[in-house]
Amino acid sequence: MKRKIFVNLFFEKKSYLMLYIIIITLFTVYIGLQSIFLEKQFQQSFYPDVVINGSMDEDGVMRYKLYRDIDGVVNELDNTVPDNVNYQKLVERNLLFVNDGINQIEYRVLGMNDKDISIFSNYLSQGSSLPSNGKKEVLLGAYAARYYKLNIGDKIQIGLSLDKDNDAASEGEYTVCGILNDNVDYFKGSLIMSKDTWSNQYGEVADNTILFYFKNDEEYKNVMNSIDALSKENSAKMNLMSNYANNRSAKELFYNNVKFIIALSIVAIIVLLFFLIRGMKKKVGLLKALGLPEKNVIKIFCGGLLLITIFALVLSIGFEYLFVNMLNSKSSSFYGFAVKEYFVNRYSFIAILGVNLINILVATITVISFEKRISPYDAMLSF
Repeated sequence: MKRKIFVNLFFEKKSYLMLYIIIITLFTVYIGLQSIFLEKQFQQSFYPDVVINGSMDEDGVMRYKLYRDIDGVVNELDNTVPDNVNYQKLVERNLLFVNDGINQIEYRVLGMNDKDISIFSNYLSQGSSLPSNGKKEVLLGAYAARYYKLNIGDKIQIGLSLDKDNDAASEGEYTVCGILNDNVDYFKGSLIMSKDTWSNQYGEVADNTILFYFKNDEEYKNVMNSIDALSKENSAKMNLMSNYANNRSAKELFYNNVKFIIALSIVAIIVLLFFLIRGMKKKVGLLKALGLPEKNVIKIFCGGLLLITIFALVLSIGFEYLFVNMLNSKSSSFYGFAVKEYFVNRYSFIAILGVNLINILVATITVISFEKRISPYDAMLSF
């Protein structure tokens, strides 16, 4: 009886009910996928604002060495830059420079301390882990894994060293512990190893690269002034790459997309509510005229709407996983190993649950309002 009242009275026809389920499912899938795409877009902004290092060897002769190496300059910058600035000092060694006419890819060994390596924990592909302290393990960028045809657990059959002279580079000593997903653009061609582990086994090695991540324009300008002053004394050495403007543009685009999706969600919620509450005043009044208790009217509407929403949520989450798996499958086929560029993340769940909860809440308040205000007599007159 309750099911018939809900379907035939509130929705009038089963076809309208099916149409509502289709609409809310498609809308929920759209919101969920947009949240997934936005997280990917935000992750891709994980790119150093400023990089200072030596130049890669493009002719393949100076393996493990950089032109214009800046060992001493990094220490000078470390003493100049304020403590509140986010930056990383690391050791960079040249492996290979590839220019295929489309992409210019720098394959390089990076020695980072364990604390800095931990920033990659949110960017790992399936089955990956970070290098463990004390173990000869390497974290690969996506391009590096594809170029050297390496998977997780493989031994790396090239010599890896943080020394300029390659004295300690022995083939087959290091194991691949993880592969970064495709969202970490700057490190795609990198083979990342623990500088702490290297230092314990072979001794300290001087940093020759520094990466900056700025919070705002003021911080960027202040540090750049310090760098400019230092570069006058080391102009023959310093190789500076600034991606600050591009990073800010990417983040601005990200926030604009977030605003657009919020605005679209508001419009969609209004349309869905209009669909739900059209003629609701007469329908509630009719049920009251037939002697149905007030609590039962609310329970029938809210309970039915909740069941429909749960069903639509299950469908939408299933479609999201299917779509995401299709995208990741294509990426994995391209790279030759399992890659997860897209994730059904917590933001996706929060977005779809939030939108549907707001829809249910407003619709319920509207029904309660109608139920309190209209009398059976007024309802009968409106027919």
